[in-house]
Amino acid sequence: MRQYARHFLGPYQAVGLGLKGELLVRRGEPKIGIELLRQGAGTLRQTRHKILSTVFAAALAEGLVQVRQYEEALGIIDEAIAQRDSAGQSFDLPEMLRVKGHVLASSARPSEAETYLMQSLKLSHEQGALGWELRAAATLGRLWHEQGDAAKAHALIAPLYARYSEGLDSADLRSVKLLLDELVSRI
Repeated sequence: MRQYARHFLGPYQAVGLGLKGELLVRRGEPKIGIELLRQGAGTLRQTRHKILSTVFAAALAEGLVQVRQYEEALGIIDEAIAQRDSAGQSFDLPEMLRVKGHVLASSARPSEAETYLMQSLKLSHEQGALGWELRAAATLGRLWHEQGDAAKAHALIAPLYARYSEGLDSADLRSVKLLLDELVSRI
């Protein structure tokens, strides 16, 4: 018997697997990340632990987008949103809505995507969650840029990015800076 199983540390190991999977998805290694996220989420579900389940579902959906499994990604994020609805308010709803918008945009459903991204922007702003607001704005801005409206995308993202004075070397902020530079070259 494994040491963690003897002391019923399975949920802790599952959280570790999920976090590692999320990191791999963010680093562009979706296949391994997806597998770890599924393992971690499965163990948490079996042991009836809901900790981080919506966070892992969002990461799993983004990983599935990277490997072009859009319908499965949409099902997973819809299930996470429904789980949040049955359990009451969730702090990470803005991120789940952003991920749903990202999945829809990636699967060539831009009008639906825009609706969810706008909801994510509104809710993250109401929560004062600047990081999630910027991520939603960047996702929406990329959609608008693909539709040929770089000026509109820049006008949305630039004021949010300007509010940051620290952490400019983080992955999200570096990505947004590259997007802003590209948008400026298209205006």
